[in-house]
Amino acid sequence: MFYKIKPTFNQALWAGNKLKYRYHKTTNLDSISDSIEFSLDDNSMPQIQGAEKTVPLKDYLKSNYLGKNLENKEPNFFIRLIDSSDLMPVEVSPSDDYAIINHNRLGDNKLWYILDANEDSFVYIGFNNTYTIEQISDALNDGSILNMLNKISVKTGDYFKIPSGTVYSIGKGITLYEASQGQDLSFRIYDYDRLDLSLNIEEGLKVINPNQYELATISDKKAKVLFASKYFEVTKFNIFDKYNLRFNENSFSIVTISRGQVTIDGEEVKRGESILVEPSTYIHIEGKGELLILRVADYGIGLDVGGTSIKGTIIDDSANKIAEYKTPTESEKGEDTIVEHMKDCFLGLIDISGFPRNFFTKVGVGFPGNIDTNNGIVKFSNNLGLVNSPIAELLSKKLGIEVIIDNDANCAALGEYYYTDKRKYHDMFLITLGTGVGGGCIIDGKLFKGGQGSITEVGHMKVKSDNVKCTCGQYGCFEALLSLKRLKMDIDQLRANPETGLQELISDDDKPLKIFSLDETNQAASEYVKKYQNNLLLGLVNVCNLFQPEIIVIGGGVSYVISKYIPLLERKMNAYKYSGYDAPKVKLVQASLGNEAGAFGAAALTKF
Repeated sequence: MFYKIKPTFNQALWAGNKLKYRYHKTTNLDSISDSIEFSLDDNSMPQIQGAEKTVPLKDYLKSNYLGKNLENKEPNFFIRLIDSSDLMPVEVSPSDDYAIINHNRLGDNKLWYILDANEDSFVYIGFNNTYTIEQISDALNDGSILNMLNKISVKTGDYFKIPSGTVYSIGKGITLYEASQGQDLSFRIYDYDRLDLSLNIEEGLKVINPNQYELATISDKKAKVLFASKYFEVTKFNIFDKYNLRFNENSFSIVTISRGQVTIDGEEVKRGESILVEPSTYIHIEGKGELLILRVADYGIGLDVGGTSIKGTIIDDSANKIAEYKTPTESEKGEDTIVEHMKDCFLGLIDISGFPRNFFTKVGVGFPGNIDTNNGIVKFSNNLGLVNSPIAELLSKKLGIEVIIDNDANCAALGEYYYTDKRKYHDMFLITLGTGVGGGCIIDGKLFKGGQGSITEVGHMKVKSDNVKCTCGQYGCFEALLSLKRLKMDIDQLRANPETGLQELISDDDKPLKIFSLDETNQAASEYVKKYQNNLLLGLVNVCNLFQPEIIVIGGGVSYVISKYIPLLERKMNAYKYSGYDAPKVKLVQASLGNEAGAFGAAALTKF
């Protein structure tokens, strides 16, 4: 179900008329400075327009299920549309710590999204240099403070994240969407010599961040997540035709039509209007426009440790990537260096995401090799050269939080299953083709590990006698036939033979994967690609016979270049598996998350 929201309005000195005439706000006021779309303050609380009656927002929230992410807690966000015909005061908002101690309420971090702006419109956000508190105080007193602020020209679609402690002001001719923490606590410190508004310079100086502000705004029309915090998240969704949208089951959503006009389940919703959508709601939406969707999200943080790099990701419970960070592994330098880089990757994610350092109490880690998941020990990692390494304990001591570790392929399977459409299958097997070859298995919707946690090490099943030694020390391994290391060795040998003609087609700087793009124009490349496919087919058939999954997913770096062969491989796999086509067909697909599946799954370790 969804319900239209009946907002409340303010008329301040700087009020404009765009909200009334362009954004369909109905009121007797001559002009509107802000339209309150969501607030739990009794003095500005909107109402929910139900089928039978209109009720205050707080009454609706008390009597309805709001989602798992809001169990035992009240929503802490505030949404309004602001329209300025004149310069608004310069203000600053305190941090949670300050506000709780001094005002018994939370502080404020906010998002601005520009809905409309004149050609010469601008905002002030943060300082253009680092100043002392004394310099700022003097500038406030003599009226020169504007010379110290970042003056930023704006246009429709720009958005700005304004952390607590950052000074800000909205210029003339701007209509914007503002999402902030629930009580919108701020201190006015400058008002252009207008005398009818009270200032709070003394307290503002106590909470102000005097350092130079690093502009974090982007005019990115493709950006999906505009703002993420522990209190709320705002995403953007563009509508071009017809969509069936399913809203996340863990939180209700407030949807504001920021551009265009749409119909939702046949009901017209105009630009500027907001609706409340209940958790798990399906809606049918038609038209052309743009939606800003605010909800309370849950987040996970994960590290995917590879042979050359460590990739970190923060994701929300709708599989949106909030932040990513990458550091080298440098495994040749040993255990301590690997752990130090893992710590750097975690802290890098925290830094760019804007989450407080103590927000995450757990981090998931995907690690190559045989993992004792119960004790957090890397028992054997042939690709990173570790034996009986207590990685989880070492990283936990550096970060001060719980570390949950599992095999990287298990993590990739978990990420692919939980964060894509694969959840419609009961049983899934994922094979990763990259620096090594790994596998992860989902049985009856759960990650299958076996008694010792390494039952799906398909990279080291023996599939073919071969004179190339695997990194595990044995011969005939699936990984020894298909890994990037083997691929590079084979391509170097082919290039060394002048009769193949590959010396001119694949340079020293090219990646060995280029061989897959030459299979239709070069005979040696064609023969090698067929050989690679046949070796892969051996493993696929063995997986079918051992696990009988509904679907096999191919992931890892090599998956991109072999995707065009998947229909052929699927047909052969189903023909060669036990009972052939008399048995249920097994579907073969490329991983939706690609190389990101491991990091997504590592984050999922903290949630499932």
